[in-house]
Amino acid sequence: KKKKVDITHINKLVKKNAEEVATHLNGKWAFQNDEQDKKTNFIYQSDDSDDILFEYKKYKNFEINYAMQRFYNYLTSTQIENIFCSYKGCEPEKDKKNKEVDFWIFEKPFDLKVTSFPKKFTGTRKDFKSDRLYRNALIEWFYKNQSKEQRNLNQNRIFLVCQDGDGKVQLKNQLLKKEFLEIDLLVQKFMDYHLTRKNENEENIFNTVNIDGKEILSEIIFYKK
Repeated sequence: KKKKVDITHINKLVKKNAEEVATHLNGKWAFQNDEQDKKTNFIYQSDDSDDILFEYKKYKNFEINYAMQRFYNYLTSTQIENIFCSYKGCEPEKDKKNKEVDFWIFEKPFDLKVTSFPKKFTGTRKDFKSDRLYRNALIEWFYKNQSKEQRNLNQNRIFLVCQDGDGKVQLKNQLLKKEFLEIDLLVQKFMDYHLTRKNENEENIFNTVNIDGKEILSEIIFYKK
């Protein structure tokens, strides 16, 4: 069912960089900040953590932990996008400047959000009659609470939610993002499920939620450890 794409080869280099960057992260995970984003856009031209440290020693006009955190997110998110696109039915967005679409799954556009389980989300699975209701409640929480400053929220999105233990320690959650081989298995299961629905001619292949009166395609993939 998979395309013949050797993600393990890509994984080795990216995982090595992600592991190195992770050693520079302190215990506090910073929220997205437009000002710091502008000052740290150089991370997209960086090869490794040494480049980040060089920029900091040279200019010292940005928060070093924020830059490392952002570079780590960039490395892990890019690799996980590649994992999705290694499967049949998923194609990368051709317009690299399109900030709202990362890839297309069965001709539907999706943004990918690799994130930590939110400690401010107070609901548990036991509070809901079904797993579907629980997942939709969490999806709605993400749309209403994450990344309010610069990003358009009302678009199709897949949330890959990392949760270490009870999920209360954000840094431990975030460090799961670099476990690419385990994440690949979850993505494979996700893609197989939706391919089956497509082959069975299901009317609605993807889950739908209503956000501010707009119907949006969205799903959660949990990575729990």
